[in-house]
Amino acid sequence: MRFIYLILMIYGITNIITGGKIIAKPRDFLNKKLDTKFFDCPMCIGLWVGMIVSFLVGGFGIEIIRYPIFQSITDGFVSSGVCWILYTIEIKLTL
Repeated sequence: MRFIYLILMIYGITNIITGGKIIAKPRDFLNKKLDTKFFDCPMCIGLWVGMIVSFLVGGFGIEIIRYPIFQSITDGFVSSGVCWILYTIEIKLTL
């Protein structure tokens, strides 16, 4: 249950960062300043948000690697993939 809660929380944060109107101006400014589309990519932001959240809460509860920093990295990969899947489903449902 903890895993589902954390993944949904990470997807919510990722969705706000990549598509939320409330932070559109800062996001557009950073994308323009850095000459990138990084802050528009749910897979990219999902990775970093997942790693940060995993590190802060001590992992998702699925221990793959014993060392906390490496666990945060693998949790980031998992959250990136799940964020991309949920984003793709959301886009398909809105078309």
